[in-house]
Amino acid sequence: MWTVIYFVLFGLMVSQLTFLIQEFTGHPTTISVEIVRSGQNYFPGVTFCNENPLRKSLLSRLKHYEDLVLLDRYMASSLDAFFKVRSEENDCKEETHFKCLETDDCIPGEWVCNGVVDCEDGSDEAQNCTKRQMGRNESEVQGICKWPYMQCPNEMFCAARCDGIPECSVALGYDETPAAGCETPTCGGNFNASLAFRNITSPNYPGFYNSNEECIYTIEAESNSSFIELRLNDIAIERGVNARICTDYLEIYDTDFENLSPKLCGFSVPHSYETLNSTGFKATIRFKSDGLHVSRGFSISYRAVPQSKQQNTSIEKGKLPISFDPETRQNTSAAISKCILLGQEDCDNSNIRSPDFVKIYQFSRANDYTEFKKMVFFPQTVLANFGYELDDLLIHCVFDGEECDESLFTKYQHADYGNCYSFNSIRNKKSSASGSIKSTKSGKDSGLKLTFFLESDDYMGVMTPDSGIRVLVHDSRVDPNMRQRGLSIRPGESTVIALEMLRKQRQGGKFSNCTDSWPPELHLNEEFKAQWPKYDRINCLFICYRNEVLRRCGCTDSFYEDINTDSELNEASKNHCDPSNETQSECLGKSFQSFYGDNANCPCPQSCSTLYFKELRATAAWPSDAYIPFFEADVLRSHSRRVVRYMTRLLSGNISSWEVTGRIRENFARVEIYYMTLEFERIVEEPKYNWFILIGLFGGILKVFLCWDLIKLLTFNELIAILIYRCCQRKDEETKKNGNET
Repeated sequence: MWTVIYFVLFGLMVSQLTFLIQEFTGHPTTISVEIVRSGQNYFPGVTFCNENPLRKSLLSRLKHYEDLVLLDRYMASSLDAFFKVRSEENDCKEETHFKCLETDDCIPGEWVCNGVVDCEDGSDEAQNCTKRQMGRNESEVQGICKWPYMQCPNEMFCAARCDGIPECSVALGYDETPAAGCETPTCGGNFNASLAFRNITSPNYPGFYNSNEECIYTIEAESNSSFIELRLNDIAIERGVNARICTDYLEIYDTDFENLSPKLCGFSVPHSYETLNSTGFKATIRFKSDGLHVSRGFSISYRAVPQSKQQNTSIEKGKLPISFDPETRQNTSAAISKCILLGQEDCDNSNIRSPDFVKIYQFSRANDYTEFKKMVFFPQTVLANFGYELDDLLIHCVFDGEECDESLFTKYQHADYGNCYSFNSIRNKKSSASGSIKSTKSGKDSGLKLTFFLESDDYMGVMTPDSGIRVLVHDSRVDPNMRQRGLSIRPGESTVIALEMLRKQRQGGKFSNCTDSWPPELHLNEEFKAQWPKYDRINCLFICYRNEVLRRCGCTDSFYEDINTDSELNEASKNHCDPSNETQSECLGKSFQSFYGDNANCPCPQSCSTLYFKELRATAAWPSDAYIPFFEADVLRSHSRRVVRYMTRLLSGNISSWEVTGRIRENFARVEIYYMTLEFERIVEEPKYNWFILIGLFGGILKVFLCWDLIKLLTFNELIAILIYRCCQRKDEETKKNGNET
């Protein structure tokens, strides 16, 4: 019996030791959680973008996107309005327009023989041009911009020519110089109005006008059947001591010298006088200054408009020339015009044609037309130069109670959201503090406060179904992925994001395949690794998908270029995939299904060290009715001229106070980001066993077996003692018995 028990216990000991050895060689881990109290925390990176990638007002200056802007503008009423407008533009009248010979394009007659090719076939400059028309400089390269806008020298931007507002930044103010075709401002004169806008400014504009001046500007159309359209771009004319009396003023008279406007002064264009039309072929502008204070003056654009266009103000509804029902969209051919990369030297090349946005619109199969956005590709240069600049998007920034320095922000382009800006990004080279800014206090008053101007009137509706700001709180060392990680901030609300830091540390090496280095299989060059030194699994999966698309399709659908050590991948990354190409479109679809997301066959393990931010969000209506007057005054002191102009026009318009409040809430949003506490949670993965623990467990198992052996030995000794005692007792009994018998 004891032998059986002994061997059973010995077998249990061996099995326990075997299990322990197997588990130890499998390198198991355990999790420990601790709360760390700290006097300071690294502040996260904060990246934000407008939901609208491009400003409609700027995009309309580009030749190749004119139809997209028109489509967007007239979709709200009906598509027949769009086709009506296009047909009107192409309705060439011999007395005023020129029809290109090989295309259906129609241009104003004054554009013929002006030294700039406007027809794609060049026929407007192939005529018997014995003289050049005035209005555009012969040596100017029109480039990507449509008249009256011009491409600034050495930059990708379309500036409004001769409007009195310098917009070119590289060649500073070039768009307002005589080299751009602008006339030197004079005090009065006679001016001929044509179909294209021209500009009149006060003397010395945008500098100060002179005292004691009276300037009369007479504008006449070439045809008596036209009227004059005037647009007040800017006004800064001093008032008198009594704010209700204009001592310096601007007056505009009709053809019969009746007043088109009262005496205008002040520092904002009244909403009701932004655009004025004369009843006849002539208009007169009178500007007068006294001997006291002076200011910037005025800028007015003018042109002649045929009377027929003034009378035809309504658009009749009729049958659309193209059916837009869902069945037609599904059956539309995929052969859609290629989008144009505008970063080329010769953007007026006759072989380059604009995308057919109507066909792209037809091709979209989704009921909400979400595919339209994917089908229309905007080059990175277009997004960079025609999206939202930081000064226009962000009107207030406060961190830790002090105003932010714009050097703390980094600009980059996102395919969906256009210009995005990162606060405290490690990629920022303008500030030594970027990526390492710390919070030394918790609470609402010690975080980051951002106030945004959405400018919803400038939204591309067909491209932007949502209104708001996209915001992402992230590790400042990681490339932000706005599409998968960002959240939307609604206009008219103050959104509070209270943070708590969470650090996770995984065991690498023999315990798991986690890593803190970019996998070599991605073939990333050192420049990319230097920009984004922190490995991130989501970005790894995206780059893996990108590389697979490059290999399979020979093109890319992202803005990552020249980030590989593989020259073939770098070369392919310069070619953007064309969704209208059936082969490339099918290739993109298959690649997306196979290589995008967590199920992708990519060498992207988990990161060993990860920094998370647990977020607690709350929203409130903003600004409140009581705060509205203070907010208006604050905005008017903003450094952004665009924001000030918007608020000035809003407040000077003839609308009620509740309408003003509604528009403010439609166009402004606020977000506050701060730490709830400087304590942070640290989750550490640790080895379950080490050699000391292993030896202890071995000893424990052996100790149990040895204890059993000891018990067994003591029991065996007791048995022997009992046997000896019994034997001795029996012997005594036999001795006594023998003695009695004798």
